[in-house]
Amino acid sequence: MNRLKQRLQRRFLRDPENGWLGGVCEGVARGLGLPADGVRIATVIAAVLFTTPTVLSYAVAWLFMDSREEAVNWKPSQH
Repeated sequence: MNRLKQRLQRRFLRDPENGWLGGVCEGVARGLGLPADGVRIATVIAAVLFTTPTVLSYAVAWLFMDSREEAVNWKPSQH
C-alpha cells in the first residue's frame, strides 16, 4: 500500500477536493513537489500575460489528468 501511495504522489493527478478549480494546479504542485499556492500564482500570472495558451492548457489538463479519487479507487480488470 505504501508503494501505491508513493506512485500516486509522483503522478500528476487532479485533486478536486483540495483544489480551487478542478484541482489541476494542486495536482501539478503535488507532482512536482512545489507549494500549491505558488503554482496557482504562476498560473494566474501566465493567464494574464498569455491568456489563450494558458486557458487552453488548463482545460486540456483538466480533461486529460486523472482525478486523484479515480486513481485511488482504480481496480485492475480481471481476465
